[in-house]
Amino acid sequence: FHLLFTALLLAAVWSVPSYADEDPVELDLAKGDVVITNAGYSHGGGKIVPHQGSYVITSSSSEPVAHTITIESELADVTLRDVLAATADTSPLSLGGSLDHAMLRLQLDGTNVLQCTKGNYAGIFVPEGALLVIEDSMGSLSVTGSGTAAGIGGGSREEPLPGIVSEN
Repeated sequence: FHLLFTALLLAAVWSVPSYADEDPVELDLAKGDVVITNAGYSHGGGKIVPHQGSYVITSSSSEPVAHTITIESELADVTLRDVLAATADTSPLSLGGSLDHAMLRLQLDGTNVLQCTKGNYAGIFVPEGALLVIEDSMGSLSVTGSGTAAGIGGGSREEPLPGIVSEN
């Protein structure tokens, strides 16, 4: 069942056009949490700003920031560019939130480090029903979960999930 579900999700991801041709919105994680929804994005706890294109998330800080990225979109195109995030008691990057079938196409530019330092949280949380596709790109990604949680996937007591794909 999980294999069929993954195949259906992958077919859905590639049948939806990419927003990569539109001007991306650049968001600085050092300035606050980022939430991407179907309607747009919020940054630093502000109101939703309408946007239907792609996103580039950066960090102007040379030290790890404690802010988070939450994907609550049926399909989000995000590039991480030199992001250093270290959170406690939550995942630095989470798919889902209030949407149980979030999908993220992730590209990497530069060196990106996502880590959770306390609790049992994944570095990138991908709940059941969500899909993460890490596209072949020029950057690097280091992800660390805390406690016994996965680097990418679920928390410490969750079953492995089929919604993670790496293209290379």
